[in-house]
Amino acid sequence: MFEFSLKSLEGNEPIACKLETESLSEGLCGTIKNLTDEERISPAPLQIQFKTQEYWEYIHNLQISIATLNIALDHEKASNAKTYEIFVEKDKKLQAEYDKKIEMLSEKIERLKKVNISVLQEKKCIEEMLNHERDYVKSFETKLKETTLSYTEALQKAEERDTCFVHRLSDLMKENAELNQTVRQLKFDLQQKNDYLYSIEEDLRKKSESLDKELPYLNNKSEDFYQTMSISQEKCLNLINELVKNPEESIDNFANSFYYIYQEENASLTKEIQTLIDKNTSLSSEKEALKTDNLEKTSRIKELETEISMYTSQISFDQQINPINSSKIIIESSENLEIESEINPINLTQNLINETIKTQEKTISDLQNKVKQLEEENSKILSELNQIKYKTIQEIKLERIKVDEIDLQLQKFCCDHMIENPFAKMLNGIYMYNSKQINIVLRNNSLVCKYGVVSTPIEEFLHVGTKSKKPLNTSNSPNVGQGKSDKIGLPTASPKTRVKVGHGENENIVSDERPKSYVKEKLFSPVRKHYKRIH
Repeated sequence: MFEFSLKSLEGNEPIACKLETESLSEGLCGTIKNLTDEERISPAPLQIQFKTQEYWEYIHNLQISIATLNIALDHEKASNAKTYEIFVEKDKKLQAEYDKKIEMLSEKIERLKKVNISVLQEKKCIEEMLNHERDYVKSFETKLKETTLSYTEALQKAEERDTCFVHRLSDLMKENAELNQTVRQLKFDLQQKNDYLYSIEEDLRKKSESLDKELPYLNNKSEDFYQTMSISQEKCLNLINELVKNPEESIDNFANSFYYIYQEENASLTKEIQTLIDKNTSLSSEKEALKTDNLEKTSRIKELETEISMYTSQISFDQQINPINSSKIIIESSENLEIESEINPINLTQNLINETIKTQEKTISDLQNKVKQLEEENSKILSELNQIKYKTIQEIKLERIKVDEIDLQLQKFCCDHMIENPFAKMLNGIYMYNSKQINIVLRNNSLVCKYGVVSTPIEEFLHVGTKSKKPLNTSNSPNVGQGKSDKIGLPTASPKTRVKVGHGENENIVSDERPKSYVKEKLFSPVRKHYKRIH
């Protein structure tokens, strides 16, 4: 582009124009072509002579081209201004978007810094957790060693205690046998004494019956005595009447004194006779009391003694009047004394028997208490022995079961046939199947079950066939569908031994692909529970 400064004819103002290279080059080329070869070669400056008319036309054309160029320039300026505005708006939008993106990126960077910090903290926490777990594993190993040592010591102590308990039980059994013999002897003695007491009671009953039979005879005697006394009283009254008829004063005085004395004695005798009658009636009521209470018998004997003394006083008074009544009273008193003499030894023997019975009852109660104490001690010893046996059995069951080649082949067989392991390992080569003890042996890389004398392959023993037996649980993995597994799992054990399988020597042997019926958490549940408890 070339710039030209021209002055207009009218205003003499400079006109800035921009000519394109093509138009100028064409004009120059046309003038240069009109020149001759000599003029081209000559070093003298070219002198172009323009005519005025052609010059003005040329200028006019230039002005027209300049005007058109100005118009084009204006259009280009307007379009450039529009495009500039569009570009400015786009630039503003892009700047805003870039600012937003920068803010988002700065926020992300801050978040990532925070995440990085949290990750570092978590890394530290995980390292601390790993160190803690390592310390825990070490402490657990030391505890295992200590528990094994304490377990062996406890087993030795339990064995010693068992021997002591066995000796003590034998001694207690001997003592129990001796006590049983003593108890039988005491029961025999008690039976003999009860028989002796029964015989004494029979004698007492017979004597009471004889007394009951003699009571009406005594009553009749008392009535006869009352009648004789009434007759004597009538005779005395007749004598008194006869003495009253005599006029002599001495006789009157004697009669009066004798009358008053006899009247007082008669009243006393009537009272005593009435008391005798009452006592005879009371004797009939007291015959049952004689069988049950010995104290009433003694009181009755005392009452009889008082009555005898009264009878003796009456005899001393009536000996001159009625010797027959005195003889009867003496006979009755002698009979009462005989009855008393018979009752006294019976009471003494009964008291002795009661005392012996009390002492024997005390000895029997003491022996029964001793027997109860021995039975309680025996039951405690038996319960302790049972607890020791139960603990030893449980601890034997909870011992570690080492995984051997039979366990691995058995687990592989169960995984291939998609079944749970129905065997619970007790010892090496010994398993429990439905409460039956079975031996499993490897023969030519195949499992053989022995039950008693019979030995059968495990397929026939479990009635498992790959074609006829359907899988219990399905899985989408191809290895499970073909009956294969990438890794070999642990053998299933009983619920009591399954807890310690995860802490054994083969803790890292874990199956990744198993049927759904075989649960991983059952093998390592104590470790996971402990991990949850800590964290």
